[in-house]
Amino acid sequence: MAGVDSRPPVLFLRSFQDDRLLVLATWFEVFTWLMTGLRMSVWNDFSRVIGEQKAGIEYRARDLWNEICRRRALEDILVLEFSNYGPIVAIGDPRHKTRYFGAARDFYECEDWRQAVVEHMRKSRAIIIALDETEGVGWELETLARKGLLEKTLLLCPARFQPRDGNRQLWRHVRERLSRGRPDDAGARDLDQGADPRDPVLACWTSPDGRDCVATAQKFSYNRYYVTLRWFFRSRWGETAAL
Repeated sequence: MAGVDSRPPVLFLRSFQDDRLLVLATWFEVFTWLMTGLRMSVWNDFSRVIGEQKAGIEYRARDLWNEICRRRALEDILVLEFSNYGPIVAIGDPRHKTRYFGAARDFYECEDWRQAVVEHMRKSRAIIIALDETEGVGWELETLARKGLLEKTLLLCPARFQPRDGNRQLWRHVRERLSRGRPDDAGARDLDQGADPRDPVLACWTSPDGRDCVATAQKFSYNRYYVTLRWFFRSRWGETAAL
């Protein structure tokens, strides 16, 4: 990717089980897309698929079905809507090296991935991490805290953690792993504490002026993720700062 786009990248981190982390659009959002023209037409979608297949990018049948069923991968939202801030990159699952539409992937074997992730973290303009309770994501959270990289990181909660109890458990886990990386950082342990307790927490990050930003939502839908990502990028660099 560096040979094609020299801009500092946006790093998308997630566990391999969330390699194609899906976001569901509500029927109201689909209706809004159709009425306002914000969503690409069926013809444009079809043309994009054909063009990318000719370029060597493959589509899995389930990806096309997900489009029909109102589901889109989170990384596709990043690529389609936020690539103006930098190329979207990710660490790929070495067991599946087929090139698909989405984030540009680098592949590493065995323990090499940890050193590669640290280097990607250091070089990235922004880091988006899809949270879960796996050991790999836990190590990434500790590393972000230990390296002092949380100020450019968006902590994003997948939709399966929307139920209140599961949401609270996840954020407790996140605070614990962040505190392991920086035990002296009380802010990391309390990052989501300013949220309305009635709504599950969708995302947290720190603004350039040091304020904790917390996004909550009753439903973790496509628009909620899009608005949260837009809020994160604009709070840090503004609309005109996109490269």
